[in-house]
Amino acid sequence: MAMWVRMKRLLLCVFLIGVLEAVEGAWRLHGGAAVRLQQLRNNLDMDTRNHIAGDSELMGWLDACHGDVEEAAERCREKAAWRKGLGRVCMRQVAGRMSPPKSFTAVMEPHRDKRGDPIVWSVGLPTGSVDEITRDTVYINERLIALTKVGQVPRPMVIIDVRSPTFRPPDKALVKGGFEVVTKYYPWYAKGKTVFIGVPKPVRALFRIAKPFMSREMYDRFNFVDDYPDLRRHVGDSSMLADWGGSEHWDIKKHVWLTEIKESLTGVAISRHEKTREAEMSLYY
Repeated sequence: MAMWVRMKRLLLCVFLIGVLEAVEGAWRLHGGAAVRLQQLRNNLDMDTRNHIAGDSELMGWLDACHGDVEEAAERCREKAAWRKGLGRVCMRQVAGRMSPPKSFTAVMEPHRDKRGDPIVWSVGLPTGSVDEITRDTVYINERLIALTKVGQVPRPMVIIDVRSPTFRPPDKALVKGGFEVVTKYYPWYAKGKTVFIGVPKPVRALFRIAKPFMSREMYDRFNFVDDYPDLRRHVGDSSMLADWGGSEHWDIKKHVWLTEIKESLTGVAISRHEKTREAEMSLYY
């Protein structure tokens, strides 16, 4: 019985993530990226750009809109107005809902997977009110955008441990504050790889059966491992934590504490990469 309950949870989660997928054959940034990016910049007023997280987010919108500059500009304006209304979002607001090791979701700065993408580690699923989960979602995505390499569309690798009791059928808060916010304002989040830990093998078999009904891109984005040491297939030695069977030391409580201090001093969430990103972009384009 427990296996079937977990199976329904997983399949529902996969379905909700899957609906975030862009239409197959979506536009990809290539040789004309610099021109379109500049056109998009020129289409936005300063107030809008102040509430968009830099060129990496603009490239994300261009990708989501298949290179349509006018559509991307409209989506940016809509997102900026919504983000302005939400106000400042910081680690202090998010940390109160983290209860490691039982439940948390965090961007593992500065670690990356083998493709070079930032890693999101989620034990279970976020809990809280619609507003609280909305802020969790925004904070995670803004950190991912900040860590995106120059010239790339934001794309995470998400590790989800389904063995936590907080991994559950999505409730209203999770749907409204999580899935719907991502779908509308961070559509590129679903473009990354998702690795589920602890999913029963019969459920994985059902997922393989569903392969003919899924696009190759979507199917390849979902991966399953038995336990943390198996993450070596996706994560290099420099990012394999000691808790996962590796040698790298990264403590989430220390990460939260240091991030709160850093943000209180700067007034914003900022990384060393962010400080140089805009300068690099201006040189690149």
